[in-house]
Order: sequence, then structure tokens, then C-alpha cells
Amino acid sequence: MLISQYDIYATLTEIAKPPNPRTPKPLIKGSSLFHPLPQPRTCDKLAIPFDYCICKPKTKTLPKNNSIAIPAAEAMVARMNFNLREFDETKDCVLLKLYKNSSIKVEEFIDEGNLKVYQITYTTFPGFGQFWGYVSKAKNDDTINILSEKFPRLNLYAPQVGCASKAKYTPYCFCKNLLPH
Repeated sequence: MLISQYDIYATLTEIAKPPNPRTPKPLIKGSSLFHPLPQPRTCDKLAIPFDYCICKPKTKTLPKNNSIAIPAAEAMVARMNFNLREFDETKDCVLLKLYKNSSIKVEEFIDEGNLKVYQITYTTFPGFGQFWGYVSKAKNDDTINILSEKFPRLNLYAPQVGCASKAKYTPYCFCKNLLPH
């Protein structure tokens, strides 16, 4: 059974403030453990970010010629570059590009719903950083929504990031002084 911190909060709120019909119901995202829990109990239904979900949903690997790989990976690289600019890291770090000579792995979450969720693993250039993140796409819409707040790096990067000052986005950095002149 999947329980979130929101469920614990709802339970403690019920203990502290028993229901009173004259009192408006507070905005509570979870469900009290004193009552039957709504089903299904999945991370998306419980407002748990995919990055922190411990449930391993069924997935299938899409073939290499799928239509989501490049647009999703490019959107994530654009978000990474936005983060580098936002924290003023571009004075020392280069903006990244999607390395299209490397394969992009796409795992599709198997779900009967109208929203498809994908885990995308991709490589950036320069530095050949390997990253992954989650995106979603409605079945009847071509808009790709990024679900991940950060994109974890899968390979080593210490020699490439010595110039980065903000630890939050250090894995994204490739120092300008490492570029060939």
C-alpha cells in the first residue's frame, strides 16, 4: 500500500480537529488512514513527483525511430540551458546541445489513461553528459510537458565542471576553458 506524507497530514488533522459540519473542510491533498483509502494508489494520483516515486510501474522501451525522443530530449536540454542562464552559470559554462549521434532511450509507462508518461535518457554535447528525466504527453495533443525539476547525470563529470560555482546545476556544466581554441 502506497502512503504519502499528505495521508499522514490528513490523519493527524483528523485527530487534532474532528469533523464538525459547521467548520469548512481544510484544503487537504491526502486521505485519512481512519477511512478506506481511494484506489488506485499511484504516485500521480497522490501528487508524488515521478523523480521521488518508489513504485516501479510497468514500462516498455520504444523503438529508436519513435516520435517523442528528439522533441522530448531537446525540451529537456532547453530547460537545462534555462537553468544555467537563470543561475548565471553561462559566464563559465557553455550552453548544451543534444548530441544526436547518440541514441536516445525512451521508456513509456504502461497506463490506460489519456496521459502518457515517458522516461527519456539522452546525451548532451560538449562533454557527452548522459542525463535522464520524465516528460508527459496527452494522447490527443503534441505538447510535451517536462515533469522533472532536475535532470540527474548518469556519468562522471568532475573534470568538466571545475569552473561551476552553483552546486545545484553543476552536473550540467561544461567549462568554457575546456573548449579547444
